[in-house]
Amino acid sequence: MDDLDTRLSAYADGALDIEATADIEALLASDARARRIVQTHREVTSLLRAACAAELYEGVRLAPPARRMAPRRTRAYAIAASVALLITGYAAGWSTAVRPAEASFIDDVAEYHAVYQHETKRLVELTAAQTDEINSWLGEKLDRQIVPPDLSADGLHFAGARMWISNGRPVADLFYTRDSGLPVAICIVQTEEKAKPGSGISTARSDGLQMAYWQSGRHIMAVVGELNEAEARRIAERSRQQEGG
Repeated sequence: MDDLDTRLSAYADGALDIEATADIEALLASDARARRIVQTHREVTSLLRAACAAELYEGVRLAPPARRMAPRRTRAYAIAASVALLITGYAAGWSTAVRPAEASFIDDVAEYHAVYQHETKRLVELTAAQTDEINSWLGEKLDRQIVPPDLSADGLHFAGARMWISNGRPVADLFYTRDSGLPVAICIVQTEEKAKPGSGISTARSDGLQMAYWQSGRHIMAVVGELNEAEARRIAERSRQQEGG
Protein backbone atom coordinates (compact mmCIF):
# COMPACT_ATOMS: atom_id res chain seq x y z
CA MET A 1 0.00 0.00 0.00
CA ASP A 2 1.15 3.60 -0.52
CA ASP A 3 1.40 6.22 2.24
CA LEU A 4 -2.20 7.40 1.78
CA ASP A 5 -3.56 3.86 2.05
CA THR A 6 -1.53 3.37 5.23
CA ARG A 7 -2.95 6.58 6.73
CA LEU A 8 -6.48 5.57 5.73
CA SER A 9 -6.03 2.22 7.47
CA ALA A 10 -4.66 3.98 10.56
CA TYR A 11 -7.66 6.32 10.50
CA ALA A 12 -10.05 3.36 10.34
CA ASP A 13 -8.29 1.90 13.39
CA GLY A 14 -8.47 5.20 15.29
CA ALA A 15 -4.67 5.41 15.39
CA LEU A 16 -4.16 8.96 14.04
CA ASP A 17 -3.69 12.13 16.07
CA ILE A 18 -6.23 14.96 15.96
CA GLU A 19 -4.54 16.89 13.15
CA ALA A 20 -4.02 13.85 10.93
CA THR A 21 -7.60 12.72 11.59
CA ALA A 22 -8.92 16.10 10.46
CA ASP A 23 -6.88 15.88 7.25
CA ILE A 24 -8.27 12.42 6.43
CA GLU A 25 -11.84 13.44 7.20
CA ALA A 26 -11.49 16.40 4.82
CA LEU A 27 -10.28 13.99 2.14
CA LEU A 28 -13.13 11.54 2.78
CA ALA A 29 -15.68 14.28 2.15
CA SER A 30 -14.69 14.42 -1.52
CA ASP A 31 -12.93 11.13 -2.32
CA ALA A 32 -15.15 8.08 -2.88
CA ARG A 33 -12.18 5.75 -3.28
CA ALA A 34 -10.79 6.80 0.10
CA ARG A 35 -14.20 6.25 1.73
CA ARG A 36 -14.35 2.78 0.19
CA ILE A 37 -10.90 1.86 1.53
CA VAL A 38 -11.81 2.98 5.07
CA GLN A 39 -15.12 1.10 4.99
CA THR A 40 -13.45 -2.04 3.62
CA HIS A 41 -10.72 -1.93 6.26
CA ARG A 42 -13.33 -1.67 9.01
CA GLU A 43 -15.37 -4.54 7.59
CA VAL A 44 -12.48 -6.96 7.14
CA THR A 45 -11.03 -6.06 10.53
CA SER A 46 -14.38 -6.92 12.06
CA LEU A 47 -14.42 -10.23 10.19
CA LEU A 48 -10.90 -11.02 11.34
CA ARG A 49 -11.73 -10.34 14.97
CA ALA A 50 -14.83 -12.48 14.70
CA ALA A 51 -12.93 -15.36 13.12
CA CYS A 52 -9.96 -15.42 15.50
CA ALA A 53 -9.98 -15.72 19.24
CA ALA A 54 -8.58 -12.66 21.03
CA GLU A 55 -5.67 -14.59 22.47
CA LEU A 56 -4.32 -15.19 18.96
CA TYR A 57 -3.47 -11.49 18.72
CA GLU A 58 -1.52 -11.40 21.97
CA GLY A 59 2.15 -12.25 22.11
CA VAL A 60 2.21 -13.93 18.69
CA ARG A 61 5.75 -14.97 17.79
CA LEU A 62 7.07 -16.92 14.86
CA ALA A 63 7.69 -20.54 15.78
CA PRO A 64 11.29 -21.85 15.62
CA PRO A 65 12.15 -23.52 12.28
CA ALA A 66 12.09 -27.03 13.79
CA ARG A 67 8.57 -26.66 15.19
CA ARG A 68 5.24 -26.62 13.43
CA MET A 69 2.87 -23.75 14.10
CA ALA A 70 -0.20 -24.67 16.15
CA PRO A 71 -3.29 -25.27 13.96
CA ARG A 72 -5.33 -22.41 15.46
CA ARG A 73 -2.46 -19.97 15.09
CA THR A 74 -1.85 -21.14 11.53
CA ARG A 75 -5.49 -20.37 10.78
CA ALA A 76 -5.07 -16.87 12.23
CA TYR A 77 -2.11 -16.15 9.98
CA ALA A 78 -3.98 -17.48 6.94
CA ILE A 79 -6.97 -15.25 7.65
CA ALA A 80 -4.71 -12.26 8.22
CA ALA A 81 -3.01 -12.88 4.86
CA SER A 82 -6.38 -13.08 3.12
CA VAL A 83 -7.48 -9.82 4.74
CA ALA A 84 -4.27 -8.11 3.65
CA LEU A 85 -4.88 -9.23 0.06
CA LEU A 86 -8.47 -8.02 0.14
CA ILE A 87 -7.48 -4.56 1.45
CA THR A 88 -4.71 -4.30 -1.15
CA GLY A 89 -7.18 -5.21 -3.87
CA TYR A 90 -9.59 -2.47 -2.89
CA ALA A 91 -6.71 0.02 -2.69
CA ALA A 92 -5.70 -0.87 -6.25
CA GLY A 93 -9.27 -0.34 -7.47
CA TRP A 94 -10.09 -3.91 -8.49
CA SER A 95 -13.72 -4.22 -9.49
CA THR A 96 -13.96 -7.88 -8.50
CA ALA A 97 -12.13 -10.29 -6.20
CA VAL A 98 -9.08 -11.82 -7.87
CA ARG A 99 -6.72 -14.65 -7.08
CA PRO A 100 -3.15 -13.80 -5.96
CA ALA A 101 -1.63 -14.74 -9.35
CA GLU A 102 -4.04 -12.39 -11.12
CA ALA A 103 -3.47 -9.61 -8.60
CA SER A 104 0.31 -9.75 -9.02
CA PHE A 105 0.05 -9.76 -12.80
CA ILE A 106 -2.43 -6.86 -12.97
CA ASP A 107 -0.24 -4.77 -10.66
CA ASP A 108 2.76 -5.43 -12.92
CA VAL A 109 0.78 -4.59 -16.06
CA ALA A 110 -0.08 -1.15 -14.67
CA GLU A 111 3.46 -0.51 -13.45
CA TYR A 112 5.18 -1.51 -16.69
CA HIS A 113 2.77 0.24 -19.01
CA ALA A 114 2.99 3.51 -17.16
CA VAL A 115 6.49 3.53 -18.71
CA TYR A 116 6.16 1.49 -21.92
CA GLN A 117 3.26 3.45 -23.39
CA HIS A 118 5.54 6.50 -23.70
CA GLU A 119 8.29 4.61 -25.58
CA THR A 120 6.78 5.45 -28.96
CA LYS A 121 10.14 5.37 -30.79
CA ARG A 122 11.16 2.01 -29.29
CA LEU A 123 7.73 0.63 -28.55
CA VAL A 124 8.32 -2.96 -29.66
CA GLU A 125 11.10 -5.52 -30.06
CA LEU A 126 9.51 -7.21 -33.09
CA THR A 127 7.32 -5.28 -35.53
CA ALA A 128 3.95 -6.16 -37.04
CA ALA A 129 5.78 -7.34 -40.17
CA GLN A 130 7.38 -10.10 -38.06
CA THR A 131 4.16 -11.81 -36.98
CA ASP A 132 5.49 -15.32 -37.64
CA GLU A 133 8.57 -14.62 -35.54
CA ILE A 134 6.41 -13.15 -32.78
CA ASN A 135 4.34 -16.31 -32.72
CA SER A 136 7.33 -18.67 -32.69
CA TRP A 137 9.30 -16.66 -30.10
CA LEU A 138 6.56 -15.70 -27.64
CA GLY A 139 4.41 -18.72 -28.41
CA GLU A 140 7.21 -21.01 -27.26
CA LYS A 141 7.69 -18.98 -24.09
CA LEU A 142 3.98 -19.08 -23.19
CA ASP A 143 3.05 -22.48 -24.66
CA ARG A 144 0.26 -21.08 -26.86
CA GLN A 145 -0.36 -19.54 -30.24
CA ILE A 146 0.25 -15.79 -30.22
CA VAL A 147 -2.07 -14.33 -32.84
CA PRO A 148 -2.66 -10.58 -32.47
CA PRO A 149 -6.41 -9.90 -32.67
CA ASP A 150 -7.74 -7.55 -35.33
CA LEU A 151 -8.83 -4.44 -33.44
CA SER A 152 -9.15 -2.09 -36.40
CA ALA A 153 -12.85 -1.64 -35.61
CA ASP A 154 -11.72 0.03 -32.38
CA GLY A 155 -9.26 2.28 -34.22
CA LEU A 156 -6.26 0.20 -33.07
CA HIS A 157 -3.43 -0.86 -35.38
CA PHE A 158 -1.09 -3.70 -34.44
CA ALA A 159 2.48 -2.37 -34.14
CA GLY A 160 4.41 -5.36 -32.80
CA ALA A 161 5.40 -7.08 -29.59
CA ARG A 162 7.89 -7.23 -26.78
CA MET A 163 8.48 -9.49 -23.77
CA TRP A 164 8.89 -8.72 -20.09
CA ILE A 165 8.78 -10.71 -16.85
CA SER A 166 6.07 -10.82 -14.18
CA ASN A 167 6.74 -12.86 -11.04
CA GLY A 168 9.33 -14.93 -12.88
CA ARG A 169 7.01 -15.66 -15.83
CA PRO A 170 7.40 -14.32 -19.40
CA VAL A 171 4.72 -11.90 -20.57
CA ALA A 172 3.84 -11.43 -24.24
CA ASP A 173 3.02 -7.77 -24.80
CA LEU A 174 1.15 -6.94 -28.01
CA PHE A 175 1.09 -3.21 -28.78
CA TYR A 176 -1.47 -1.29 -30.82
CA THR A 177 -1.14 2.32 -31.94
CA ARG A 178 -4.09 4.60 -32.55
CA ASP A 179 -4.67 7.81 -34.45
CA SER A 180 -5.18 9.79 -31.27
CA GLY A 181 -3.74 8.90 -27.88
CA LEU A 182 -1.00 6.70 -26.49
CA PRO A 183 -0.69 3.02 -27.50
CA VAL A 184 -2.91 0.30 -26.08
CA ALA A 185 -1.57 -3.17 -25.27
CA ILE A 186 -2.72 -6.72 -24.68
CA CYS A 187 -0.58 -8.62 -22.18
CA ILE A 188 -0.59 -12.41 -21.90
CA VAL A 189 0.91 -14.56 -19.14
CA GLN A 190 0.70 -18.28 -18.38
CA THR A 191 -0.54 -19.43 -14.97
CA GLU A 192 -0.62 -22.72 -13.10
CA GLU A 193 -4.38 -22.68 -12.54
CA LYS A 194 -7.02 -23.16 -15.19
CA ALA A 195 -9.80 -20.63 -15.61
CA LYS A 196 -12.86 -21.17 -13.46
CA PRO A 197 -16.01 -22.17 -15.37
CA GLY A 198 -18.03 -19.14 -16.39
CA SER A 199 -15.31 -16.64 -15.47
CA GLY A 200 -15.80 -13.35 -17.30
CA ILE A 201 -14.03 -10.07 -17.90
CA SER A 202 -12.95 -8.03 -14.87
CA THR A 203 -11.72 -4.45 -14.74
CA ALA A 204 -9.22 -2.47 -12.69
CA ARG A 205 -7.77 1.03 -12.75
CA SER A 206 -4.34 2.10 -11.53
CA ASP A 207 -1.94 4.99 -12.23
CA GLY A 208 -4.38 6.50 -14.73
CA LEU A 209 -4.49 3.29 -16.76
CA GLN A 210 -7.64 1.25 -17.32
CA MET A 211 -7.37 -2.53 -17.53
CA ALA A 212 -9.84 -5.22 -18.57
CA TYR A 213 -8.69 -8.79 -18.08
CA TRP A 214 -9.89 -12.38 -18.35
CA GLN A 215 -8.54 -15.91 -18.18
CA SER A 216 -8.69 -18.54 -20.89
CA GLY A 217 -7.36 -21.98 -19.99
CA ARG A 218 -4.04 -21.41 -18.25
CA HIS A 219 -3.48 -17.90 -19.58
CA ILE A 220 -4.49 -14.47 -18.31
CA MET A 221 -4.97 -11.69 -20.87
CA ALA A 222 -5.16 -8.01 -19.99
CA VAL A 223 -6.01 -4.97 -22.11
CA VAL A 224 -4.30 -1.84 -20.77
CA GLY A 225 -4.15 1.80 -21.82
CA GLU A 226 -5.45 5.30 -21.28
CA LEU A 227 -9.04 4.21 -21.84
CA ASN A 228 -12.33 4.45 -20.03
CA GLU A 229 -13.84 1.29 -18.59
CA ALA A 230 -16.32 0.81 -21.42
CA GLU A 231 -13.58 1.10 -24.07
CA ALA A 232 -11.29 -1.35 -22.26
CA ARG A 233 -14.11 -3.86 -21.80
CA ARG A 234 -15.16 -3.60 -25.46
CA ILE A 235 -11.58 -4.22 -26.65
CA ALA A 236 -11.27 -7.14 -24.22
CA GLU A 237 -14.53 -8.68 -25.47
CA ARG A 238 -13.46 -8.36 -29.11
CA SER A 239 -10.05 -9.87 -28.32
CA ARG A 240 -11.60 -12.68 -26.33
CA GLN A 241 -13.98 -13.59 -29.14
CA GLN A 242 -11.10 -13.86 -31.59
CA GLU A 243 -8.93 -16.02 -29.36
CA GLY A 244 -11.87 -18.29 -28.59
CA GLY A 245 -11.79 -17.77 -24.80
